[in-house]
Amino acid sequence: MMMRFVYRAYATFSNTKARGDHLEKRVQRILYKSLYFPVRRNILMRDKHGNLSEIDVKAGWLFPRYVECKNYGSMSVPLEDVAKFKEVLRLLGIPARRGLFVTTSTFSPRATTIGIKTVDGTQLRQWERRATMIGLMRIVGYTFLVGLISGAGIMARDLYEMHQTHMNQRWPWDPKGLDAHWDTLKRYARIQQAKANLAYTRYKKAATDIISQWIK
Repeated sequence: MMMRFVYRAYATFSNTKARGDHLEKRVQRILYKSLYFPVRRNILMRDKHGNLSEIDVKAGWLFPRYVECKNYGSMSVPLEDVAKFKEVLRLLGIPARRGLFVTTSTFSPRATTIGIKTVDGTQLRQWERRATMIGLMRIVGYTFLVGLISGAGIMARDLYEMHQTHMNQRWPWDPKGLDAHWDTLKRYARIQQAKANLAYTRYKKAATDIISQWIK
């Protein structure tokens, strides 16, 4: 009788662990498709008290995501599980907004209201379908950001060259000429800012249209 009980307990534990591993690998694949790099599983982190905590999935480098995965079959994830994950993040010095709790089933009503982003089974399937599109949109966003940074660098170089040219032409000191010089620099900066704002508006509208069409 005792051996049968031990066997059933071990089988239940093994099955639960296998389900959890399967969900972790599934989330890892989704994050890869969404262009989060690197994506690592079962990360051990030490909190301020010296205690070790395990994070199921960590994704990203500059602004990483910390993911907790629970595969309870048809059972809902209780509030206690989400609250425990939030407390672990707090002890590790990680903001709650960086946390993500994923399950294949559902959450109890209060579990979704404590500041941790949650993804239930339905949302997980939607996320899985849209992962590639999310990755493409991240590429477009990164490209646009690089373009803005490059544009700012070019604008700074042009402003510096204009300043140097004017100072060479207006030496010795000429207060009236200096005022006109700064007016020219301000006018140029306003023009470049207007161009950047227009480019951003067009990019945002195009990205919104693409996502809306894809969701439909």
